[in-house]
Amino acid sequence: PWRDTGITRSMVAAASQLGKRPTRVQIVGGRLYAKVGSRLQGKSRIWYWLWGLQELLDKYPGRVPDVDLVMQTQDSAQCTVRGKPPKNKTLALTYQDYHPGTLHHPPPPVFSAVTTANDYDLLWPLWTIWGEDVQGASAKAGGFHDPNWGRLHGSLVRAARATPWRSRRASRPLWRGSVKTNRRRIELVNCGRGSEGASMLDVANVQHKEHLGKPVSAIRRTEHRYLIYMDGKTFSGGLLPMTPTGAILLIHPTEFVTLHTRAVMSTGYYAEFSAGEDMCQNISAVLQLMNDDEEGTAEKAAALLEWATVELSMRSVERDMLNMLNAYAKLQRFDVKRSSTLQEVRWSLIRKNVMRN
Repeated sequence: PWRDTGITRSMVAAASQLGKRPTRVQIVGGRLYAKVGSRLQGKSRIWYWLWGLQELLDKYPGRVPDVDLVMQTQDSAQCTVRGKPPKNKTLALTYQDYHPGTLHHPPPPVFSAVTTANDYDLLWPLWTIWGEDVQGASAKAGGFHDPNWGRLHGSLVRAARATPWRSRRASRPLWRGSVKTNRRRIELVNCGRGSEGASMLDVANVQHKEHLGKPVSAIRRTEHRYLIYMDGKTFSGGLLPMTPTGAILLIHPTEFVTLHTRAVMSTGYYAEFSAGEDMCQNISAVLQLMNDDEEGTAEKAAALLEWATVELSMRSVERDMLNMLNAYAKLQRFDVKRSSTLQEVRWSLIRKNVMRN
């Protein structure tokens, strides 16, 4: 939408007012700046993205362009192609959809983890790439601390290669997650109930903070032949650590697009099931087809693992980040100068706001 007009300073300013969690970020002369007031101190996801940007600047000096952009960390896209007028009658009078390709009410450029066919949001890697820390969600209420993707990816690939698909005893499709975010997840759990369902699926509701259910670690998932992916309220970050496990992924059609879901679905190395009313029967039918063609299914699993080994490595993530920042910089129609309202982000500030053992 910005190909003809480029990205102007006023567009970035408009993006900084979009949604509930916008953060203005600048990179100028190899230094990182962000608008991080008291509202963003502590648990905000933006710190994981700032961690990733600072790492990028350290690893690739001189290769990260000067940019002035906005990042938002909500679970949903924010820049809607065709939206709903506000309920407030006064605001509704002046509401209008964005006009891409013109300077009259153009869509604000905003980086998000997710987009849809009805949104203009620019995609950025999930914040969980740089780890995630959640307080009060373990048996001892100390929280869990997911490792960053650079370490976890290598561990998953090694564990997957040590457990060839045909030697995996866990043949029931596995799913663990919270049913609170999507009613289809409740139906999925119900599919696994009863003697017939339990023999077909290994599914369970897990609530970390309530200490309900038994989660299965990312590494333990390399013992399974099949893993089920299902959206939460929007997307689920769970697909990323599933992919390099050497398992076949069962994925339902989804409107929510992340960099990762788009990449995985472009390979064709997965099985699709319907999350409609006949979900239980459909999963059973898909599973039967794969079991009937065990050789072809094993080859597909191996192909996905080889793809994920290279394309989901941290080096590939960093390559994509550099490409996106350079493409964005070419669209900027202004010289980037540090804003006085932004604070320089250094490692000391990042570590102050990100828990790490």
